[in-house]
Amino acid sequence: MFIHTKAQFSSPQTADNAAEAKSAVGSRFGTASAAGITVVGILGPLTLIAIQLSADGKGEKLPNSALVDLFVSNVWLAMSLAWGLLVLYMAAFRGYKENLLNYRPITVIIGYQLIFLFVGMERFVWAIGNIASALIDGK
Repeated sequence: MFIHTKAQFSSPQTADNAAEAKSAVGSRFGTASAAGITVVGILGPLTLIAIQLSADGKGEKLPNSALVDLFVSNVWLAMSLAWGLLVLYMAAFRGYKENLLNYRPITVIIGYQLIFLFVGMERFVWAIGNIASALIDGK
């Protein structure tokens, strides 16, 4: 993450501050952030439902490693959600008056949102692999 932050603050600024450019960039930042928030909105409840069904004792008992991966996945996805909401807030209140590509904190924050989203999804996929392995092995 340090490399991402350093690269964003050392990259050259965009000179285009026309109204069309500001609107287009703000819209693209908002759309990208909303896509990440949508993924979190789908995967977050799915993981919680899987944990709850396993805890009820009525269904298959999930392995502890899968439950840990699902929980850690939720933590990463929640951090991604927080960063995504911050990007949407900044895009809404700064996007109309300046080109967001020239505002370095938002480029760093959207990168953090995507990094946390990818790590959360990776942990989710790892947990699904653990669950599938346990179901196949019959444990």
